[in-house]
Amino acid sequence: MNAIMMKSTPAWSQLYLFDFFIVFSLIDFCNSHGRLLEPPQRGSMWRFGFEVPANYNDMSNYCGGKENQWTSQNGR
Repeated sequence: MNAIMMKSTPAWSQLYLFDFFIVFSLIDFCNSHGRLLEPPQRGSMWRFGFEVPANYNDMSNYCGGKENQWTSQNGR
């Protein structure tokens, strides 16, 4: 920034911009988990009394992720 621009820009807006970048740098992407309960998915059926093996990790079944979806499955 040049000296003229620094003088014409209020100090509070410079701090606001700095705070914005600090907060934005702290945001992280989330890897969320979930399960289909209505109707129950195959891994969660034991929770509703079906005679299937219990899968205590039914909220994080992994099917290959984003890379598998777009490279192997063509986005399907």
